[in-house]
Amino acid sequence: MAVSGRKRFDDDKVVKYETAEKDFEVEVSRTLNKWCVTVYQLPDRQILVQDFFPERWKALARAQDFIRLLNQRKKKEEEGLYLANQGPGPITVPSTTTATSARASAAQTASPVRTSPSPTPSKTP
Repeated sequence: MAVSGRKRFDDDKVVKYETAEKDFEVEVSRTLNKWCVTVYQLPDRQILVQDFFPERWKALARAQDFIRLLNQRKKKEEEGLYLANQGPGPITVPSTTTATSARASAAQTASPVRTSPSPTPSKTP
């Protein structure tokens, strides 16, 4: 497989992604012959995570994964607050104790089946 030795025009470009709430930033940059993915917490740009990849496309994919995960985290927090503000309500949890106790009582009442070895016919000369 032939690989071109030329650099792409965007190889030196730094790519930045921000979360929907603008509280995190993910940056992809070229560092020490590797691609660096850095997650910053805004506004002070404190580094939370840093990872290195040999190929640019892997670094870009990981950066997009980080953004997606950070945005999902925020949505889950909002859903949790929404559910907490709804107040107490009926909670229906399927009970497995009845099925478990039924299986246990059936196992206790059932007698084990024992099989004896079948007699082998003897050969008479």
